[in-house]
Amino acid sequence: MAEYEIVTGRLRQRANQLREKGDLLSEEKLREFYGNSAERFGPRQLQSLDGEKLLNTLHDVTDKNGLPYWLEFKNDEEFATRRFGSIAGGSALKFVMFRKKETRAWTIGSSHAQTQVAPDAAIEIARKHRNQLVGVCALLDALSDDGWRDRAADRVA
Repeated sequence: MAEYEIVTGRLRQRANQLREKGDLLSEEKLREFYGNSAERFGPRQLQSLDGEKLLNTLHDVTDKNGLPYWLEFKNDEEFATRRFGSIAGGSALKFVMFRKKETRAWTIGSSHAQTQVAPDAAIEIARKHRNQLVGVCALLDALSDDGWRDRAADRVA
């Protein structure tokens, strides 16, 4: 039996165990959460954004309609972040750029050396991130299940 089938079998077995315990979201709920997030942050929606709206959507953790808030804090009937794991805690620099609460200045760098970024430069960074996200979505859409399986088999062989 190929490694792919072994891993797939183990994952299905574990999913069944979690489902029986009630610890796994139903497919219906997963589709609902996916739809809610795709409605706000899907490739088409991200491509339609630019300027300050794009910047806030991708990088303002205090914006409850923004992606960072959804990834780190959102936990309600619309989207339950905690059911998918957590990225909470640590530095806001995990988003590459963030807006400081005290100064409202856009900031990049590391925990040891932070630099303020002008709004125009921050928008350019947000555009780059948007283009990366949209590009990754296009790559994933281009992969069929069989195509993924073939590539995985090539890596194992």
